Amino acid sequence: MLDWITGTYCPMCFEKLRIRANTTIHYCEWHDCDFEYDSSIKNESINGQAAIKGRISVMQQQREQIIDEIKQAQSRLAILNERIYLYEQKQNELMLDYPTLMYLKPKT
Repeated sequence: MLDWITGTYCPMCFEKLRIRANTTIHYCEWHDCDFEYDSSIKNESINGQAAIKGRISVMQQQREQIIDEIKQAQSRLAILNERIYLYEQKQNELMLDYPTLMYLKPKT
């Protein structure tokens, strides 16, 4: 029968873990989290700090991804603003030509 270490927390989802003794891979029952775990660490406070550091690194990666998405959205917005500007400019040119068009009625 396998020996399981319990009482530590997953840095990805903060759930309690079941860790197979003498291995470095943990098994999270609730999610598909995979990360390296040092089975020699037995102190709960150290495990808690490791969990927080792991979660912080995940949050930093998510932050970088959000920043990239914002930059992409800003570039799309700039393109749309340019298109709106060109459309309004063209519309103003047509409005300036409108009175001229009124006087150019075909002769009947």
